[in-house]
Amino acid sequence: MVIHIPISESTSKSDLAVWCTHHRLLHLLCDSHEQVIRRSCELLRFLCDADAFSLADLHVVWHAVQSNGLDVRASWLFVLEALASYMTVPVCWALLRLIQDLGVSSVSMLGLLGALAKYAPLDSYDDDIEDRTADDLLFATPNVFVERCSVRHAAMQLLWATMEDTTDVAKRMLYDTAKTQLQDAIKANVDDLLDDDSSEKWTPPVVLGCVSYLLELAVHSLTRHRNVPQAFGIVGFILTLFEDATAKRNAIAAALEARGVLQLVLDDLVQFKASYAPDNRDGSYRVDVAADGAGLAGLNARLLGDGSHVDFVDHIKARLGFLSLWLNIQPTLAWRFDQLRLLWTELNEYATLGTERTMLFKWLTTNALHWNASTVSFVFQELLGNEVFLTSGALSPLSLQCFLCYFRLTNHHHGLLTLDHVAGTPTSQNQFAIHHLPLMGTSMLWTVLLRGRPTSHSHVVFVQTIKFLMLLPFKLDPELPPLNLVADGLDYLEQATDASVRSRCLTVLASIIGTDEASAAALATGDWVPHGKASRGPPLHLTVNNSIKLTATTGQRLPLDVYAHDTVLEMQVAVARKLDTAPLSTKGLRFFRMGSEIHELSRC
Repeated sequence: MVIHIPISESTSKSDLAVWCTHHRLLHLLCDSHEQVIRRSCELLRFLCDADAFSLADLHVVWHAVQSNGLDVRASWLFVLEALASYMTVPVCWALLRLIQDLGVSSVSMLGLLGALAKYAPLDSYDDDIEDRTADDLLFATPNVFVERCSVRHAAMQLLWATMEDTTDVAKRMLYDTAKTQLQDAIKANVDDLLDDDSSEKWTPPVVLGCVSYLLELAVHSLTRHRNVPQAFGIVGFILTLFEDATAKRNAIAAALEARGVLQLVLDDLVQFKASYAPDNRDGSYRVDVAADGAGLAGLNARLLGDGSHVDFVDHIKARLGFLSLWLNIQPTLAWRFDQLRLLWTELNEYATLGTERTMLFKWLTTNALHWNASTVSFVFQELLGNEVFLTSGALSPLSLQCFLCYFRLTNHHHGLLTLDHVAGTPTSQNQFAIHHLPLMGTSMLWTVLLRGRPTSHSHVVFVQTIKFLMLLPFKLDPELPPLNLVADGLDYLEQATDASVRSRCLTVLASIIGTDEASAAALATGDWVPHGKASRGPPLHLTVNNSIKLTATTGQRLPLDVYAHDTVLEMQVAVARKLDTAPLSTKGLRFFRMGSEIHELSRC
């Protein structure tokens, strides 16, 4: 069909719009092929721009949406999506009500909602709020975004509603699309703030109002203990958007702290664990790791029955992940000791799965450098150093590494040792120098060695603890007296009344003899005679190149015979007696093999 339009130089926009209305062009489009409908975007934008797209016209289009097949419906929703920024506020509101009545049931409908959330016109714009700060607008009532951008706010509400937990299979299939549309809408609405890192300038204020609305939405979910992973996803996405606007991101984090969100997160964790994992709450650190598979399947089935979009492990990850992000942004976030103990209790003492403990200890290790000295000491002495924990089956190789991390940091904060930050991550590397004795927590190491509970991984824990204990003498400052581990071990052996403790103590002593200065010197000089089996086998003939200046053997190659059971420290003592006319101190000697320094080995 060909339509002739009488156009002249005097034809105005309104004349053309009147002509389109008179010839019922919109009705003709409603009866057209879907491809024709999709190509009509510019025509309808023209009608909107000419104030010729009324509520009645919207209802004509919506009737076509409801009366035709899925392809035509998708085409009209595509066109309406393209009109989001052109329609008036009343028309947009009418469209939202029609969407609510019909129900959000397709990806195309979500696309339309996303467009309205991004581009719908503002209700009004006043200059009287231009000078308001973040403190004035975050969590403020009334919210300027809700008041001035009511259509965008309502569209976001519908997108959020589609993301909520539900057992409706059709609605669950729309979750990922709704999440993407909401994230795109958030980015579009806060984009004006991302290029300016001024903590004072939040222009336009409705943008900050959008941030405030989303934070309030997350807080509301936390207090109701519903849709919590989705809420953390929103807040995390907002904070990530402001990655290059540090001052603004810090202002948002500070507002969350002032709102008491940290306690809300922990209260929600308690509620979640009590609802889905009510067993194992006697504080005995008992959990059957071997039953993780069956236990997890049961927990996930319960969550799915309640409509959750994520499984049990992801619920815990969402909470810990948000706390890590928050700490990374705001290392000064004030944690009370009772809050840390609450987190410890829920995920360690009351752990239902071994995975919970794994996540907790990884979280503690990752965030160790964010804590101040008093917090590090509390975590080490009151939580990780608790005797009940150290002698329980919860002490795994991973939790031991966390314990050793806080051992190093606690002693560092108290000035007893210095961490070598250049060598690697101080939380995971044994690069440190001891300047003062006694070290804090040494007795805890002996508790692990002598009283640790036998488990499937207890042997690994035992070996790693011995290795760390035997490392300490190698880290002493040359001015310090020897760290006599053998004497400590003999004291523990004398005090032991339990046969298993005595047996463990003898094993420890057999391992550490020769790894401290006193026993190594006694062995090297013949004052102590090692057990016959320990020295069985042919000696290993080594050659030592002396590069120490101003000694009697500078530049010479010296022979050295060692046995399999000799310790590195014994070797150092023997070499120290050969290098000069008078024995040198071993504390200043460094040994290298094939270019790599030998500093953590206990036996040759």
